[in-house]
Amino acid sequence: GMYHIADAWDAFADVQYRHVGFMTSGTHDSFVQQTDGTYKAYPLNIKKQYDFLNPKAGISFHKDGHNAYLSYAMSHREPERNNFTDNGKYPAPLAEMVHDVEMGYDYSNSLWHAGIGLYGMFYKDQFVQTGQVSDIGEKLTTNVKGSYRLGLELTAGVNVTKWFSLEG
Repeated sequence: GMYHIADAWDAFADVQYRHVGFMTSGTHDSFVQQTDGTYKAYPLNIKKQYDFLNPKAGISFHKDGHNAYLSYAMSHREPERNNFTDNGKYPAPLAEMVHDVEMGYDYSNSLWHAGIGLYGMFYKDQFVQTGQVSDIGEKLTTNVKGSYRLGLELTAGVNVTKWFSLEG
């Protein structure tokens, strides 16, 4: 929820719990060559359960056209069906986790505004494309132990008239 903690300060906190069950049985539509040279349908007997706790929190300041924020969130993503069925020689897929940290500042008045935002996304077991495709053309993915994305966003604008503004 959102909390007004002081004159120009607000904070928020939230937590989400997710339970995901994945179960399938039978065979895949592809065949695997056996040691005797014959082919056998690839078995699909998968039973996985995932329990995720996804917290997020942040704080913001807003006064006289000045706005600033800092936030943190952690989230998870379970493997999709094709991560199990089409992963080929890769190990069984793991759930993806990301820590997302963001901060920013902007100023605005009736004539102009400008801002800066910074973010960092730090992954564990992120799903990334391998460059291979399945037999029906889907891009295949696998887990990467650690990866990240960092970014800087700049915004600016000016109100030329009441009905015309320039943004960038």
